[in-house]
Amino acid sequence: MENLNKIKSKRINFIVNEIQHEKIADIGTDHAYIPILACLLKKSTRAIASDIRKLPLEFAKKNIEYYNLVDKISIRLGSGLSKLNENEVDTIILAGIGANTIINILEDGKNILENTRQLIISPQSGLIKIRKYIHKIGFKIKNEIIAYENGLYYHIINLIKGTEEYTKKEYILGKILIEKNEEVFKNYLKEQIKDKKWLLEKPINDEKRREIKEFIEICESVL
Repeated sequence: MENLNKIKSKRINFIVNEIQHEKIADIGTDHAYIPILACLLKKSTRAIASDIRKLPLEFAKKNIEYYNLVDKISIRLGSGLSKLNENEVDTIILAGIGANTIINILEDGKNILENTRQLIISPQSGLIKIRKYIHKIGFKIKNEIIAYENGLYYHIINLIKGTEEYTKKEYILGKILIEKNEEVFKNYLKEQIKDKKWLLEKPINDEKRREIKEFIEICESVL
């Protein structure tokens, strides 16, 4: 496991720890750090590293070869879930992608999702939108984590098939995050409140001002 620390960031480690099934696909894999770590830690026995861009896949190929995982990780060039076959994987990972892109990928790949047992997503934005969407397509949130690394907060959401209902507050902040009420969550909320209060000092319309004030009140209610 030489040089494992290069790929074992806190965020990647948290994502890999949530993997429940051995057959995985990492969509938008970039340098293939997630499937590599998953295989090294024996969380996965067969992985697909997929990306729409050629250059990251060239780096991914070199990394996979470096860790002697060519027999376990295959590389695929293509958009979203288009290069996956039905029943080929049980867990799909979408990390470091915006909410709208994640939703578009899942919409276009509904035939693949029918037999997918687990989704792990780490959206860069649009958490409320994502939480509502995954409920709409028949997934529920098994776990939600915030990883703080290099001055940034990363949300990691572990989804399995099922249904559940959320309140408005739970859609905004995350039901499981509220229940766990961990220190990293509290710190995240404090930063959110600080940022929103800064926005209130700017010239914004009345509707936007009401939304921001409501968000601040909801954050403060769980601190």
